[in-house]
Amino acid sequence: MYKSEPMAAIYEMMEGLRQGGAINEQTMHGFDAACLSLAPEPERRAQQGGSDQAA
Repeated sequence: MYKSEPMAAIYEMMEGLRQGGAINEQTMHGFDAACLSLAPEPERRAQQGGSDQAA
């Protein structure tokens, strides 16, 4: 999940540069930290097919 739509565009552009060999993994990790956000726990569970409710 991206922090914002502009960050998504930047990240995707930089990922293309990484795949093309223009930037390295270490540089890409900086963009990971700047552009990606961790999903809240309930959202992560939903993405993984889990549930917040006990069965």
